[in-house]
Amino acid sequence: MSAGIDLIGKLAAAGAPFDVNMERGWGLIERAVRRRDEQPAFDEQTDDKPLERAIYRCSMRALDNAFVYAHSTTDGDTEPQLLLAMLDEALEFEPPDGLHARAIISRHLAWLTEHAPEWTRSRWSRLVGADAPAGLGPDTFDQYLEWGTPAAALLTEYRGLYRAALSRVPDHARRHLLHALIWGLDGYDPAAVLEMLIGAGEDQVSEAVRWLAFGAFHQPEMPHEHAIEFLRLALGRGLPAGTYEALGWLSRVERIDSDTWLDLTLSAVEAAHGQLEQANDVAERAVKHPHDARAIRIVAGLLEADIKLWHLEDIGRIGLQLLNSHDPVTQAAREELREQLLKREFFDAHPPAE
Repeated sequence: MSAGIDLIGKLAAAGAPFDVNMERGWGLIERAVRRRDEQPAFDEQTDDKPLERAIYRCSMRALDNAFVYAHSTTDGDTEPQLLLAMLDEALEFEPPDGLHARAIISRHLAWLTEHAPEWTRSRWSRLVGADAPAGLGPDTFDQYLEWGTPAAALLTEYRGLYRAALSRVPDHARRHLLHALIWGLDGYDPAAVLEMLIGAGEDQVSEAVRWLAFGAFHQPEMPHEHAIEFLRLALGRGLPAGTYEALGWLSRVERIDSDTWLDLTLSAVEAAHGQLEQANDVAERAVKHPHDARAIRIVAGLLEADIKLWHLEDIGRIGLQLLNSHDPVTQAAREELREQLLKREFFDAHPPAE
């Protein structure tokens, strides 16, 4: 039976037509879900990593494949009734079956919200709330946060659940909150999200800064206006210096305009005491603005930090380039840079003899 269930799932995922065999497929899946007498390959009393344990069970893989099958065989305008009938039954399971079934269901919670909104709304308390057997509601939601896709509808309607989850699974909850921030959802403005994360621990802000800075580099299509405001606010909170080190990655994000980048990066250099990641890239971008005091102070700040030796020569060279100006507006900044260059033994920074 296990091989047949796995084959059905693969065929459904590939878009194979089932036609007259559709009901036979549902019948096989239903029988497999109900046959939960597999010999466990693990300690049934252990509740950690429930999804990883569930996939070893044919019954739970059948439940997972039921979602794929429903997507393939159900009209998009109607709720997948055969699947939902199975889920109603699965929501009554006691542990360990209940925990494993909910680990499977939680992965598809966003899909259910979109394709079976009435069913999901009417069963919400049984899914994640007080009506779940054996107190499995919070576990179900936590599993969704770990494995499921962030969903705007859920984030908007159930803000309190996400806030509460920060005390249980902060790393997973943070990922969903940051998607809400990027999307600009109501209740997730930069100041609100920052306060939620600070309440969960300063390390959560540090991870959020890293996610936003690094994500902006790797996902050029990602909106960044709300992320920029979040970073501005975080920089003003005087958090530990290490919180801001990942902001060096913004030097590679060309779609951040120069004025915004200079402001953010100078603030980051000051907050992180110069200890930014990708310091050489930061200097390379700064040197493109030789007549801006912010750019000069950025490089001076990098030189003041415990800079990696293999970057020191490049950043020192850039610092010397920035000294080659006679702009009175940047005179004070250039003197700060000169001082740092000399401390680093770049003696070419000595002013020319008169």
